[in-house]
Amino acid sequence: MKTARENAGLTHESLAHASGVYFKHIQRIERGDSNPTLATGYALADALGLRLQDLLPD
Repeated sequence: MKTARENAGLTHESLAHASGVYFKHIQRIERGDSNPTLATGYALADALGLRLQDLLPD
């Protein structure tokens, strides 16, 4: 997700604003310290202009 966020030119704060997900939660997800719910995953993917599948590891 970090790569997708950076490719979109977004900061944690701007992604948080676009997705409605608290920026500290986004940071924890990127570090692997937290697993998002499906709703959070969809919100983040939508804010990044991606499909949820695009954020999932291979």
